[in-house]
Amino acid sequence: METEYILGVKINKVSVGELIGNMMECIRSGGKMNVFYMNVHTCSIASRDPLFKEILNRADIVFCDGIGVKIGAALAGVSIGERMTPPDWIGDLCTALISNGLSVFLLGDENGVAVRCASVLKEKYPGLRVSGTHHGFFQ
Repeated sequence: METEYILGVKINKVSVGELIGNMMECIRSGGKMNVFYMNVHTCSIASRDPLFKEILNRADIVFCDGIGVKIGAALAGVSIGERMTPPDWIGDLCTALISNGLSVFLLGDENGVAVRCASVLKEKYPGLRVSGTHHGFFQ
């Protein structure tokens, strides 16, 4: 997968199929991977926070999740592939998890959001196993 840099932050030129394929390969091998998205807000934070920038640059995959990033990259002459948001690929991931007998753990947002997300996904994708949820706040 090709990698480009925008304001010193890596972004992978990845399709939905490649993203899901990489996730499934990692899961099957018992590995771990860090997948992040990049939008204008993420770029802004990374430009001011060296630790956050380092975390993004060490991630396994950083995908384009913002039209502003897509436009900015194009204006800079950088091709970053398709723009996608988690709603664009969560269904494909759920389907792949179900067909492989695997589960998902939902992490993030305010208290209760991951629980509601699990409920919605299990209703929409019967057979999906959710191994747990946790809000996105840690001490």
